[in-house]
Amino acid sequence: MAKVIAREAVPSATKSLEDQSKTESVKFTLQVKAIFRKTDDSVVSGLAKRQNVSLFVFAKDLDCKCPKIKIKKSYLILGNDDEGPANALGISDNSIVIEWRDEWYRRLRKYQRQSHTCD
Repeated sequence: MAKVIAREAVPSATKSLEDQSKTESVKFTLQVKAIFRKTDDSVVSGLAKRQNVSLFVFAKDLDCKCPKIKIKKSYLILGNDDEGPANALGISDNSIVIEWRDEWYRRLRKYQRQSHTCD
């Protein structure tokens, strides 16, 4: 779970305007609030709470406004972190980003504890 603290457009390095519009992305700066599951090679594996990480989303994916990522809002992000550049998160078609609800915290910690007992 992370809170969005900044947003900036990242133009692509492509020369063609048509290609540039397809590859242009938006960089969000996230403040990590909680990590519920991570792997050893994930971007978030070395992060602690309150640290910042970048999240890259293609501008074309933001056009549909699903989800509309807003500054100062918190989100639950589910997906693989190999979708983005090195040391950053990326969102793909298989990722899930939903606005965070505080009542989920207790439930997710419960599922997290249950998953550790099954290992």
